Amino acid sequence: MDEQKGNFKTQVFGGFDRHDVIEYIEKLAAQRNAYQKERDDLTALNEELAGAKSALEAELEQVKEELRSAVDGAQAARREAAEKALSVVGEARQACAAVRADVEESARKVRAELTVTAEAIGGITASLDAADQRFQAIAAEISASRGEDEDGEENDG
Repeated sequence: MDEQKGNFKTQVFGGFDRHDVIEYIEKLAAQRNAYQKERDDLTALNEELAGAKSALEAELEQVKEELRSAVDGAQAARREAAEKALSVVGEARQACAAVRADVEESARKVRAELTVTAEAIGGITASLDAADQRFQAIAAEISASRGEDEDGEENDG
């Protein structure tokens, strides 16, 4: 038998060599069994890979969902932080306005007190100037009267 082509030797009395035919059939059966085993192995591998693929797809969806949740959480936290920052800025502006109003009121009171004090000092200065002038006039009178006493003109004693 030519094994590559599957040609059988012929017999003198009709037909093919029985041994060649049986050998050929056994080879074909062995090949078929090998192919079936390979097919079964590949089918099992395919099912295993399909299961792994499904598991990975499910895991991917879970990771995507976790990521979406994390992004949503981050956005919510960012919005909350922005709102808190705006609230803090608003409170700071109000506090600043209150402090400014207090400072302006204090400055107004100090200016008023300074004005009153300046007026009082002006009055005291005028009084002191008048007293000084009177004192100088009295001192001049005393000097003048002493001067007359020393000359002996109007001195009684």
